[in-house]
Amino acid sequence: MSSSQPDELSELLIALTDGDINQRQFVHLQNLLSQDADAQTYFRQYMRLCALLEFERATAKDEQSELRGDGNGNSAAGISGFSGLESPLPNPPFPTLSTTNYPLPTSHFSVGSWAFSCMVATVIMGVMLLVFWAMKVTHHQHIAEAPAQSAPSDVRPEMVFVGRITGMLDVQWSDDPRYLPPPDFAHVPLDRKYKLDSGLLEITYDSGAKVILQGPCTYEVESRTGGYLALGKLTARVEKRSEGRGAREEKGSRFKVQGSNSKPEPSSFILHPSSLFSVRTPTAVITDLGTEFAVEVDKAGTSKTHVFQGKVEVRLSGNKADVRAIRLGAGESARVGPDRDQVIRIIRGTSENAQPLGFTRRMPEWVPIELFNTGVGLKEGAPDPHWQLVARSDDPDFQPRPALVTAAHVYWLANYPARSQWLSTADGPPAVPNVTYTFCTTFKLLTNMLPETAVLRGRFIADNHVQAIRLNGKEVPVSEHGWGRLGGGIFSDGDAFNLFSEFSARKGFVEGANTLEIDVHNGIPPETGGNGAMGLRVELSGHVLSSWQSGGRGQPPRKEDTSMNGP
Repeated sequence: MSSSQPDELSELLIALTDGDINQRQFVHLQNLLSQDADAQTYFRQYMRLCALLEFERATAKDEQSELRGDGNGNSAAGISGFSGLESPLPNPPFPTLSTTNYPLPTSHFSVGSWAFSCMVATVIMGVMLLVFWAMKVTHHQHIAEAPAQSAPSDVRPEMVFVGRITGMLDVQWSDDPRYLPPPDFAHVPLDRKYKLDSGLLEITYDSGAKVILQGPCTYEVESRTGGYLALGKLTARVEKRSEGRGAREEKGSRFKVQGSNSKPEPSSFILHPSSLFSVRTPTAVITDLGTEFAVEVDKAGTSKTHVFQGKVEVRLSGNKADVRAIRLGAGESARVGPDRDQVIRIIRGTSENAQPLGFTRRMPEWVPIELFNTGVGLKEGAPDPHWQLVARSDDPDFQPRPALVTAAHVYWLANYPARSQWLSTADGPPAVPNVTYTFCTTFKLLTNMLPETAVLRGRFIADNHVQAIRLNGKEVPVSEHGWGRLGGGIFSDGDAFNLFSEFSARKGFVEGANTLEIDVHNGIPPETGGNGAMGLRVELSGHVLSSWQSGGRGQPPRKEDTSMNGP
């Protein structure tokens, strides 16, 4: 008990015995007594002293009553030889120790009396202590509780981190108003619960274990080397790591939020001493023996385990020491029903039922889409093999042909062969009719890619104006940009031939070949006819997620606010 607690505890006990204690004080008193053995001793001594004082006060009153009269109208003066004794004897300032055996004053220890309340409170306190002791002794056999350390109420316990969130895909968190979702790619603290309605979440433990949660799923981080899967699917892959003592100490200190008192780290429920990871479910404990495995828990509490590589040990959860643990090898599965006494049933890998369904073994990977900027790496006058001119608005019989790299007009941004260059109908740039020309490029999404996750970003400069952009025939929004109007020898609409304008596409992708078309109008409204220089310069980038069963975690695509302006 800290130096400040006796005064605080005394004030609470005085309020309790005086009957002035409020609800907040009563709860605080309960917390103090349940957490501190010294406070419990102090409480018992205080209540014993109060009971003794009440007993002495009661017996003193009985003695005074006998001196005043016997209760039947007889005067005590006639017995003792004193007369005129009307006031009671003063109570002693301190409890007295008497060798005289007085009969118990039943009127002051009856039900509802203050002394009786003190005795009942002492008995209740003893029962509470017995309950707390029983709770600690009968706690789950696989979780060892370290002795609690008392700390002042205004000190926050140390938060211990055991890993990081290293991947997320389409995560929809639980709509439970009491659940607070974690920030993206945050550190993972002990006792953190993750509740997903859908999507994928990858947690990488400092121990090297990677866990992929598949929504709907409820998972709680119970230790540095394991967790509790209450519902849903989980895939665990353990990678043994070799690191020195210094690295471990540095890691431990880097991932702690310090407080003045350290919180003892919860012990792991790991059953095997060489294990790197374990998963506890409502019905089983699955212990890794150097492996990749999957676990599924349904709403009824049934646990299913499948081993992809290595071995695991599966045993019933709870106090089932008489049930032998079963080891599973690669390709083997086990099922534990909601009945805790049910024997684990092994399903061999040769059985059709042994094949796991719907488990994600790797997080989808962001992979780049193979795209080509206009004129990249080519000489002026050369045809671009990745870009074509496919239409001209005044010629319905126009035949598609390669677009050619052209020298930059005096008013255009200079060519940069390593990055991108201008394209037109010929080198020059040539003077062509003031009509609309359609440029086109194609790219592919492979069969192991997810078209619905693809993102394409681009930027363009055009003489005179980009009227439309289409992906597989569907319109893509075009940002506002100028027409390159001249006024007094300068560009009056923002130097339109020297600045890139950006665009992006997130929908309309298909597996296999995809087509991107850009319409460039030559001329300035209102139309006056004639000829003029025409050209287009484009730079592209894109990313797409691989399928859920291939690859590993990669880098996400560039953020929307990342500038794409360059030379």
